[in-house]
Amino acid sequence: LMRETRDVLGRRLKLDTVAEATLGKKKSANGMEAVYWWRDGQIDKIIKYCIEDVKITRELYDYALENGKLKYKDLGVNGEIYEIKLNTDNWEKKTENAITFTLPF
Repeated sequence: LMRETRDVLGRRLKLDTVAEATLGKKKSANGMEAVYWWRDGQIDKIIKYCIEDVKITRELYDYALENGKLKYKDLGVNGEIYEIKLNTDNWEKKTENAITFTLPF
């Protein structure tokens, strides 16, 4: 999703910015908090944080697939919400890969 939105906008967006505008949800934490949790040995918090990020990412993927767009909140311009039109036509198409994912030994 990050690559797709960057290709359209020419810049990266934070997952939280897209999730809030598209789904009305905010992330449970941020990456810096995860660093502190790691230092403090709070691995359970990191696991929960990562799982929540994956869930939000999946919901955004499903939304984009169904609607052909995502939304984002522009923090620099009065917090207005903008749409990002995405071409999702090939997202679910399977491709044949010539590469195998096995080691040669």
